[in-house]
Amino acid sequence: MTGRPDAECGTCALCAGSTSRGSATIPFVIEERVITIRAIPAEICGDCGEAYMTSNVADAVQQLVERLRALEAEVSVARFRAA
Repeated sequence: MTGRPDAECGTCALCAGSTSRGSATIPFVIEERVITIRAIPAEICGDCGEAYMTSNVADAVQQLVERLRALEAEVSVARFRAA
């Protein structure tokens, strides 16, 4: 999972496969906590499954992760919603 400029992705940087719009569920392991965010808009590689977010989405995900870290729960699951 990587952030990209706000343009169409097209080609996977890992395997050179084709990407298409979709959504991803991405777990983040921070220290001893697990934060999983579902329904993140992303370009998904049809060959290897790598997810690419735009930089705006990556910023929003980072803010959500920080808010969930503040809860101090061992496991958190959230659904991404655009602002």
